[in-house]
Amino acid sequence: MIRKIMSLALMAVLIFPPLAVAADPPVLKGRWIGKTHSIIAGKGGHWPTSSGTFEKPLLAEKDLVIEITGQQGRRFWGVQTLSGSGEKTEEQAARARPSNSSSNALASWSNPVGATSM
Repeated sequence: MIRKIMSLALMAVLIFPPLAVAADPPVLKGRWIGKTHSIIAGKGGHWPTSSGTFEKPLLAEKDLVIEITGQQGRRFWGVQTLSGSGEKTEEQAARARPSNSSSNALASWSNPVGATSM
């Protein structure tokens, strides 16, 4: 019985690490569409007309489009656009996802230094 367990353990060590290392990152290029579900206190880039406060935050939604125009390995870049309530913001954005990260890459979308809002 112990010999069988040791054999299975050895097989797992030999088979699974190469599979994990060989996995290519997913291709993210294209258009991703969704909706924001935001809680806003104060005014900001995507919510310039917000009247929300910490005592009574604005609960709002906007349409979200992320257009990923380029990708190299785990790095990708493109444009994100939020629109709704007569407002629209668009900005350049980029993200490098660590190879050991298990988080959702799009949830980590961030703006590079010097990004602008329209």
